[in-house]
Amino acid sequence: MTYKCCCASFTAPALDHFRQILGYLKEGDFHYDLMGEPRAIVKNPNANIGFCLSIEDVTSLTLSINEALTLFEAFHILYE
Repeated sequence: MTYKCCCASFTAPALDHFRQILGYLKEGDFHYDLMGEPRAIVKNPNANIGFCLSIEDVTSLTLSINEALTLFEAFHILYE
């Protein structure tokens, strides 16, 4: 089953780790064909669910994660 949206909760270190994983993806990792578009599957081997991502998804997610981690750091500098 394919979903068009999802929610995931990460701690800041886990989110940074996820960003690193996205950064390690190579063109050859996008070898799953989902409705005619190449996708990569990012999944923890101990989980039943994963992320099915296009190259564009990875770019957008990486930018969003960078922003989130910057805001997280700024919050801690300002309020702690």
